[in-house]
Amino acid sequence: MIRRMERRGKTDVWCLSVEGRSVGIAITIDGPERVLLDYFAVHPSCRGQGIGAAALAAIRRQYDGRGLFLEIESTKVDSPERDLRLRRKRFYLRAGLREFHVDVLLFGVEMELLGFGEPLTFQEYHSFYRDNYNQWAAEHIQQG
Repeated sequence: MIRRMERRGKTDVWCLSVEGRSVGIAITIDGPERVLLDYFAVHPSCRGQGIGAAALAAIRRQYDGRGLFLEIESTKVDSPERDLRLRRKRFYLRAGLREFHVDVLLFGVEMELLGFGEPLTFQEYHSFYRDNYNQWAAEHIQQG
């Protein structure tokens, strides 16, 4: 599905590398006015070295002029992974993203929206999925 969307010009797949060594990946879903950072990962052995922050800055420059946003698992719910979720959120906030104060249920998982640029509403978020991903995915999103 990712490759199909990439061929249609809707998705970019970025390999994060340092000195020729693959250290992570980023996948975006591209809309005309906004870009969803759909997946972002840095190898655990490479974390804490500024690689993730540098990659986010590069991704932000790549999509300059368009709002870049992402979803994180909610830090507001009781979860065995709450500490990890809070660390992840702090990382994104230190990197300059801000809270959009929009909570969603994405395929039944409680998520928060963060991003660069103008905040988006739930309706804009839902429309983004419908228009740039697919109708089926949009039907599995609810306001949190």
